[in-house]
Amino acid sequence: MYPPMAEYCSQCSPYKAEHDHDLLALALALTPGHTSSFLCEGCANRAIYRDEEDRIYLAKLVGEELKWTEVNLVEI
Repeated sequence: MYPPMAEYCSQCSPYKAEHDHDLLALALALTPGHTSSFLCEGCANRAIYRDEEDRIYLAKLVGEELKWTEVNLVEI
């Protein structure tokens, strides 16, 4: 039996054509006021959130704290 493969998001995947979590697709699928959680082992991203004004925020685990940062769709 093999150990589980690491999961990567589209922002940090070492294989740009292959990733487990497509951040752009997740962001576009979110309705305002909702969050989608995931686990990226490459860059510690944990969730994506769309607020009521259609701004997108990405949550990253920094140490033991979750930090939310506003991002542009072009960045993800």
